[in-house]
Amino acid sequence: MHEELENFERNHVWNLVEPPPNYRPIGTKWVFKNKQGENGMVVRNKARLVAQSFCQKEGIYYETFAQRVTRSSVNSLAFFSHSTFVASFEPRDVSQALSDPNWVNAMHEELENFERNHVWDLVEPPPNCRPIGTKWVFKNKQSENGMVVWNKARLVAQGFCQKEGIDYEKTFAPVARLEAIRILLAFAASKGFKLQQMDVKSAFLNGFIDKEVYVRQPPGFKSAKFPDRVYKLRKVLYGLKQAPRAWYARLKSFLVKSGFVMGSKDKTLFLLSRGGDTLIVQIYVDDIIFGGSSHGLVSSFAEQMSREFEMSLIGELQFFLGLQIKQGSEGTFVHQAKYTRDILKKFDMGDSKPMTTPMSTNTTLDADEDGEAVDQKLQVEGVDNALIKGEIESQWTGLIALLV
Repeated sequence: MHEELENFERNHVWNLVEPPPNYRPIGTKWVFKNKQGENGMVVRNKARLVAQSFCQKEGIYYETFAQRVTRSSVNSLAFFSHSTFVASFEPRDVSQALSDPNWVNAMHEELENFERNHVWDLVEPPPNCRPIGTKWVFKNKQSENGMVVWNKARLVAQGFCQKEGIDYEKTFAPVARLEAIRILLAFAASKGFKLQQMDVKSAFLNGFIDKEVYVRQPPGFKSAKFPDRVYKLRKVLYGLKQAPRAWYARLKSFLVKSGFVMGSKDKTLFLLSRGGDTLIVQIYVDDIIFGGSSHGLVSSFAEQMSREFEMSLIGELQFFLGLQIKQGSEGTFVHQAKYTRDILKKFDMGDSKPMTTPMSTNTTLDADEDGEAVDQKLQVEGVDNALIKGEIESQWTGLIALLV
């Protein structure tokens, strides 16, 4: 707690003064949180002093709360609403998000990204126009040890309103299978190179739209000057049925033009050969895994992608689809410690005592389901024989299929 108060002093957050006449000060309270390391050990005790903002009255204590706040330069606002930190909660709806400056920042980032990518134009709705609704989706991005590192707000279209043949034609886009990721990990380990990972920021906004589609203005961010106008899309939004296909087509076109060859079986695998060196790229929607035998080739590809698309999270592959990955000189190790902890937490078993086997080790299984005594040794041999028989039969079936 002393650390928190000393931080207030350094940042000149407040001054201790006599209360003015008829002034009703807002209450404060302490919030306590343990910061944990990857192995679940407590590494830091965090005490945060927060204002009880539910006592605030609009027009007296504040005017508007949907204004963007720079996270690195807030001092007084940091005291009221944790603006210098990422929000630890995920809002239920847009009204709750608008009450937190971190989530307001995240929504502004999304809309600014729309402007940079020329996603839409605000226009008068044409006759008989039925614009598609939009909604905000809020998600906390976590590190491999479960810490919140980024608040992501995404504006999505309510694609369930689209009509096939009018708003879109085709929707299918290939997605890498988990088996393909495992094979790539094994291949990279056998060749002695490390895999890298990058994330395309708002990837679907890079896909071009081939139909005339109109959407409503974002909730909480309607134009004060033109509240009745709609947005005409130049590019696809998340939520549109054709969005994954449009993004895949854009990325595939870029990679092929850059000299990559697409896999004949796996359409999400791309290969580049140059001067005896090889670069492999695997696509999983907006997550890209890549690696190669030449460090220069790998670095060149990362720079090339960053010039073409807005990228984030570029670095060594460590966490993907619930897999925690450690790449070292002795090999590649894959585990699911975080996923296991999340499951235990979900079912309120985080503090349960660990067991090596999920049943009692002292129970004697000496009777069948009818209560008749059995020979344990004979029963075990029967199970083993059945397993061997099943394995042999499956091999014979495969052999016969080849011979016929």
